[in-house]
Amino acid sequence: LLLSLFFFNVYAQRKQSDKTAVGLIIPEKPGTAEHVVTFSLHIEMQECLKGHFHLSYDIEYFSSHQGSSSSKVYSSSIRSNSQISIFGRCQNSTDNPFIDLKWNDGEEMSLLMYFSKHHGLTGDTWSVSEIEFNYILKNDPFIFPAEVGNETSKIVKNLWKTPIGQSYECDSVTNVILLPPGSNSKTYLRFTNLRLQPFQIIDNEFSPSIHCTADKMPPVKTMTTNAPLIVAAILAGMVLVMTACYYLFHTIRSKINYTQFTNTSYEGM
Repeated sequence: LLLSLFFFNVYAQRKQSDKTAVGLIIPEKPGTAEHVVTFSLHIEMQECLKGHFHLSYDIEYFSSHQGSSSSKVYSSSIRSNSQISIFGRCQNSTDNPFIDLKWNDGEEMSLLMYFSKHHGLTGDTWSVSEIEFNYILKNDPFIFPAEVGNETSKIVKNLWKTPIGQSYECDSVTNVILLPPGSNSKTYLRFTNLRLQPFQIIDNEFSPSIHCTADKMPPVKTMTTNAPLIVAAILAGMVLVMTACYYLFHTIRSKINYTQFTNTSYEGM
């Protein structure tokens, strides 16, 4: 009986850690088609994984029609009418956390994001250890694809390393390139308004964040519409100064020559 109760408690704890996340859609920019997906996972009313981001993507593929083939790119993003659903799992005694984001873009697409912990001499960190992108290659929304069927692109790399107990944040564009096994056709993911925290969430709030390098860089100053006029005015001023210097130089030189000529004339008399 005690053994049965033990296994029942283990099973119950594992089921608690396999909660379903609910995807919420929040406009990133009112009046535009860009939307941020916001999600969280819970165990007993306590958030254990949360995040948000806007995602756009470019998928390379080969098209074949009427005997001719070419390379094409399908570009899209998660929109408000994408029928989003999110599932996931928080960390438990044996498994790392992950999220599984699904949406409809003519056909169902999905993004899986796996998180891992790392132990180091200066402290423990977490990262996104793998990103996987799944889609169905067919004639809608793709244009005459040379091959049809389920496609998977992924990257296995420790991205966005962050100290345990903190969140990772990047408002700037973050590019991630995925490769399908045995193919050169890449999938390009672009994240904006990105914030993630898969461990040690307190009071259901994000912990202080580590910002990406791009967010810390000062904005690049662009030339204004008045820049050509300013440059022209500077050049014109330089020409005037050079002309005035040339005139003064020759005027002074003429006077010196005249003075020398006069003095020589008087001495010869």
